[in-house]
Amino acid sequence: MFLVSVARQMVQGVVRDAAVSVDEEVEAAIMDFYGGAIVMQLVQWLATGLQDDQEVLYHRAEIGLDGAIENAIRQATKSE
Repeated sequence: MFLVSVARQMVQGVVRDAAVSVDEEVEAAIMDFYGGAIVMQLVQWLATGLQDDQEVLYHRAEIGLDGAIENAIRQATKSE
């Protein structure tokens, strides 16, 4: 639960930097989805005995998240 909490806070910071105003429900959904993705990457890294270098982990996260949160906000606000 600690990792989930930290990951959600990290994503929340990105959401708030990306948009002036976001509906709380949209913000929570984005935090849950992308926070969960970050935690699963960490769990997978731990399960494989930390075989990959930290930089590889960072790079994977960057690939998956680059522009994704901004796109999720755009998609959510399109339907409003």
